[in-house]
Amino acid sequence: MSRETDLDRTRQYYELLYLTPEEILKHIVEHGPQFTEQEYTNLLALSYRSKRGLPEAVLDETLRKLSDILVKYDTFV
Repeated sequence: MSRETDLDRTRQYYELLYLTPEEILKHIVEHGPQFTEQEYTNLLALSYRSKRGLPEAVLDETLRKLSDILVKYDTFV
């Protein structure tokens, strides 16, 4: 990848930090996966850690939904 491509990809990932977990999942459905499952998992986990008091089960359910969405695609980025 070129430097500009890397910077653009980083910017796109950073912009996802402003979305709620539900909006992130919706974005994946609407635009297809642009990142790996691990990258999305890290993003969602960070989002939940920033919201104090949410039970771990909420994150687990969101990660299950993420897997369900990504399994519909043959390949991941």
